[in-house]
Amino acid sequence: MSSQDQVRSDSYAIHWVVTIAVILTGIIAGVYLWNRHPSILPKVSEVSPVEGVDWFQIVRIPEVPDDAAATAQAVKCLESWLSELRRSGFQPMLLSTVLAQQERGNRLPKKTVVLLFRPGRLHTYETLAPILQKEQCPAVWLTDQKGVEDSDHKYLSRHVLNQMTQSGLWDVIWYQAEPRNAEQMTLEWANRQAKLPKKRRWTLDLRATHKALNRFQDEEVLYHLHARYPWSGEELVHQLLTEVPVEGPAYLTVRQIGSRVWSLAVEAEGTPQRQPFGLEASMNSRLAALSWASTSGKNDHLLELNLLSQSGDVWVLLRSNQAIGQAIRIGFTTEQILVEQDHEQTRTRLAAVPWPELPRDRLMVTILLQGNQLQLNLGDQPVLRLDSIREPMDSQGHVELVVYDKVRGAAGVKLASLIFVPLQLQTQVRIARKAQLRGESSLPWWWAA
Repeated sequence: MSSQDQVRSDSYAIHWVVTIAVILTGIIAGVYLWNRHPSILPKVSEVSPVEGVDWFQIVRIPEVPDDAAATAQAVKCLESWLSELRRSGFQPMLLSTVLAQQERGNRLPKKTVVLLFRPGRLHTYETLAPILQKEQCPAVWLTDQKGVEDSDHKYLSRHVLNQMTQSGLWDVIWYQAEPRNAEQMTLEWANRQAKLPKKRRWTLDLRATHKALNRFQDEEVLYHLHARYPWSGEELVHQLLTEVPVEGPAYLTVRQIGSRVWSLAVEAEGTPQRQPFGLEASMNSRLAALSWASTSGKNDHLLELNLLSQSGDVWVLLRSNQAIGQAIRIGFTTEQILVEQDHEQTRTRLAAVPWPELPRDRLMVTILLQGNQLQLNLGDQPVLRLDSIREPMDSQGHVELVVYDKVRGAAGVKLASLIFVPLQLQTQVRIARKAQLRGESSLPWWWAA
């Protein structure tokens, strides 16, 4: 072989080495990127301060039982829950994404919901994870760190957990074994890519398993609703809807799913003006009550009751928090209208006014509550005004409706509508009211443009 041929051969060898090195580098990089981001989720859209909200909800999905029939039921329930959540406008999101948005001072889309699994057993993952993967639905896997480290076969392996976090569909969060009577559980993110402030420590409240609503606040305690098999999709969604905070004028009404009656706040915009409903005591009870958790925190507001009929006493409770003995109670009895206040478990009567000479077959009662002031009108006629209302002990009180009669099964009320307007809209309400009285607007007087 000539020296020229030798040079040419060496040159070809170098080219082949370089080519193979480039190919191997590409393969290694591709495998790395694929393992790191095998599933790309839609980015969280920016929400304007006006349209966004400062709250989200957490739902705990129950563990899947081992027997075949219960496993099949769990699959059917999750499919129904996901379908109804999507249909009702709920947006599943990773908890790390939600808390990162909070940390940046950003708002969230309305009806943001976080799905959470705890304690994260292998059988639950094998049964339900394929459904979430198919729907590209993000979720949180909250699991026992010690069980994983001890290679307990009831839990997932570290390898699988790493794959979950790399997929972009899962937050994996550790918890340490807690005593049975523990009230809170400390959380620790296993996701390295979950860029959360290290100095903040979130805990999960283990007592309030019926409360899904969480608000952006300094307190780092998370609440969750524990879903149950065999709830239908409608039952799950309506349980969440009962807590969705009222942001503007809304009808307080009810909706029956199966044998249960759910209290519900319906946005007034685009809704027919009448949302009639009734409340009756059962045959073995002297009273019946409804509570609208969606009004929680709106301590200053306007409330309109359009009563069609009543049997027994009708009470409206405002700023109500029965757990701490707090409420402003307005009672419509046969003889008079009463105003009382529960404060620190003590009830004080503030006013007792006889009924004015007005038709009683259909009443429109308007209650305006602001700070320490309360005003009550029947139609356009002022009936009482108070400035002796004590400030609430807790800001999370809400509206309740109670009917009572001494005779069991006799108490009841029928309402054409019950309208709730947060007070920050009161200026617009007054403008709309004046325009309606002048005949310049066909909108209902409480409507805020």
